Amino acid sequence: MAATQKWAMYIDGYNFYYAIKKRPDITPIHLAWCDFGALASEIIRSRGSLTRIKYFTAPVGDLGETGGEAGGERGRQMLWLRAVRTISHLEVVEGFHKGDTQRRWQRKEKQTDVNIAIALVLDAAKEFYERAILVTGDSDQMPAVRAASAEFARHIEVWLPPGQPKRRWSEEFDANRFVTIHSITPVMLERARLPDSIRHPGGTIEAPKMWRGGFA
Repeated sequence: MAATQKWAMYIDGYNFYYAIKKRPDITPIHLAWCDFGALASEIIRSRGSLTRIKYFTAPVGDLGETGGEAGGERGRQMLWLRAVRTISHLEVVEGFHKGDTQRRWQRKEKQTDVNIAIALVLDAAKEFYERAILVTGDSDQMPAVRAASAEFARHIEVWLPPGQPKRRWSEEFDANRFVTIHSITPVMLERARLPDSIRHPGGTIEAPKMWRGGFA
């Protein structure tokens, strides 16, 4: 019997969240309350075992402290990061935001793209996985996917968040037998939601009303 294949999952947190947020017609916002371990299990099924999940994001920071919408956003993000850290095998990798002085309340996320690319390639080099799930629609990750697959013969499954186009990815990797492109569906996310109330050793984490199941 063949040895069980090792899988790893890499999640572009902002790309995932904003893909859902901007298309409430197909992905209600409560689907962002995602158990990525459960999502990975649905993708992997009986093809191997998940050994690690890396969730990449950047803290909102202090931009919302003097007003505007970002103050509430910061609180929701902190609660979300507490929730996501309860998922088995998951590590949060944080970049940072830089304020855009030309536009009030605009932020530019820094380091996240680079952090994802480095992790995908280095983990391949260190043989931490044989197959990887990359959750992103950001084409900036194409060179990292190409490197991990070509240099280390790792199989990469790119799973695009709902509503993100496949065409560019499919055209880029159509002839690459180590890379396949897929789309996450709302049905998959509905099945892979975290509980609205998460009990853990530190207490209970309650999903905000907007993220609770069935809230429209």
